[in-house]
This record gives sequence, C-alpha cells and structure tokens, in this order.
Amino acid sequence: MGFTYLDGSNLPLHQVRARIGDTDANAVPYRRLEDEDILARIAEAGTNLQVAALNCLDELLARYAREADAGPKAAGLEATRRFERLKDIRVILAEQVSRQAGPSTAMISQATRTAQLNDADFTGHPTREGAFDYDPG
Repeated sequence: MGFTYLDGSNLPLHQVRARIGDTDANAVPYRRLEDEDILARIAEAGTNLQVAALNCLDELLARYAREADAGPKAAGLEATRRFERLKDIRVILAEQVSRQAGPSTAMISQATRTAQLNDADFTGHPTREGAFDYDPG
C-alpha cells in the first residue's frame, strides 16, 4: 500500500485526494487513505469522482471518529478538529453531487425525463404521462 499525491495533477486519484484534503504524505497512515483505498472507491463510482470523494470522506470520518473517542487528550482533540473539518467538506460535496444529479420530476431525474421527451418513440398520452409507441414486431 502506498500514498502518492501531486498537486495540480489531473489523475483521478489525485483529484479525489485534493477534493477531500487528504494530501499530507507525512500523516500517520491511519489518518490518511492509501492509494488502493481511493482507487477502489473510484472503481465503485465509475467516472463520478464526486461520489468517489464522498465515499472516501465517509471512510476518513469513520477513522477520525474512532480516534477522537479513543485517543489521548491532545491526539483526541486534533482528531476531533479534523473530524469536524471533514464533515464540513462532506456537506459541500454532498450538495455538489445532489446538484449534479439535477432536480427530480415524478421520481425520475430531470435528465432522464428530458431524454424520454426527446425520444422519437416516446409520445404523450391524454390519460397518462407518455407511452412508448415503438412496435418491435
């Protein structure tokens, strides 16, 4: 397991690290995520680095929460401060992910609704909201 970070890099690994503030190579290993941890979250989230960053933050928050409760006073205080900062970052990222998904209409995303309305095989119906009139037979 290793830790790499290059400021300004456009590699997904480094972009996620920058978004969550996990950029200190000298941090104690249990206070940072290893490259493999972040790469696994990126693989789970596909191309959505915001979601990968949220998942990484959740993992870091869990680590700091345990340390804040278990550590000596000075270490516990530092962990508590870091925990609060990570929570603030998580709120901001969650809002960005929510906006990225777009507003919802009738339990589907606005993007899905727009795609359906632009589909040549999708027509409105007077008694229900849209029906596919494509006859595969």
